[in-house]
Amino acid sequence: MTPLVLSVHPAETFPAPLSAHVVFFRADDYWQLCYQILTPAALILPPPAAAPEFRDNLWQHTCCEAFFAHADGSYREYNLAPSGNWAVYDFRATRSGQTPRTDLPAPAIVCAPRPDGFRLTTRLPADAQATRLALSLVLETTDGQCFHLALTHPTDKPDFHHPQSFRPLPEA
Repeated sequence: MTPLVLSVHPAETFPAPLSAHVVFFRADDYWQLCYQILTPAALILPPPAAAPEFRDNLWQHTCCEAFFAHADGSYREYNLAPSGNWAVYDFRATRSGQTPRTDLPAPAIVCAPRPDGFRLTTRLPADAQATRLALSLVLETTDGQCFHLALTHPTDKPDFHHPQSFRPLPEA
């Protein structure tokens, strides 16, 4: 399992050294993702939710994201907050036909804050139709700035939904 490296969008300058990667583990009926963020920068992590729930707009603060695309251009987006709150959306095509999936089971999210960052692990149901993957991350610093990280940045502004943000799904 090779770590998949996330980088800050080229139009943004993160205020400190930063290492961000995701380890993707593929099993028959689930996929496990482990986001590892290391930085001396002070980050805002939402406190653990007493009862994690579906929440819109998690991406406006520190949030891990995973997108799984199908051959027909449709895809599913997961927003995974360090608090344990989550959101899942299905899209028919790039940024169109967004459908909140409140009917799906909540993803298990475990966040381990550290003085130099955090690790967020989740297990998601495997999607047999998915062929491509995009991973991203929003980091909010204590001065209120948000930084956008992804596997690749195909446009001059952060756009995690862009078709060129996706890569083939890892085999293992």
